[in-house]
Amino acid sequence: MDRLLPRRLPGGLPLARFAGRILQAIMRALERSRQRRALATASDAILHDIGLTRAEIAEEIEKPFWR
Repeated sequence: MDRLLPRRLPGGLPLARFAGRILQAIMRALERSRQRRALATASDAILHDIGLTRAEIAEEIEKPFWR
């Protein structure tokens, strides 16, 4: 019993690369969540400066974390 986990997944993808992709996906979802919270609390002046409306912000905030 030299290894408990395989080094490659079925299909040939190295396990380390797969784990890295999962971690990247989680980090992207967390960053999107942070950005959406920041947009939700932005002032009207800031939203005007960046060219977004409250309706667009509300639509963005309603998206699921993976999108």
